[in-house]
Amino acid sequence: MFDADMEYGDDWHVSVEDAILEKCGPDHGILHVAADRASKDGCVYVRCRDLNSAGRAFKVLHGWWFDGKLVTVKYLREQRYFERFPEAAFAGEPLKPSNLNRSSLSQPFHSSIIETS
Repeated sequence: MFDADMEYGDDWHVSVEDAILEKCGPDHGILHVAADRASKDGCVYVRCRDLNSAGRAFKVLHGWWFDGKLVTVKYLREQRYFERFPEAAFAGEPLKPSNLNRSSLSQPFHSSIIETS
């Protein structure tokens, strides 16, 4: 979803995380988001409240173009997620973007027929 070599500043990951929350909308059910800053593939991990929320996030994010990169969603077992992000086990409230003006969503470089919005 991102290219760590191209990102700059100490808080670039916040924009990536906000873009996911903004794309998924206000009733997303996302409890935890973490951009893997060391990832060469631009991996972002998302934990949802339940299977329905995870399915909605999949539908919105999979096939989305962000900063010229096609987003591909894969599921991860909850146990494996908690091994990687132990703090996520205690996340109980859906996250909100750090801003209200939806400024994190990039202008698409490409559009895909499977994008829903």
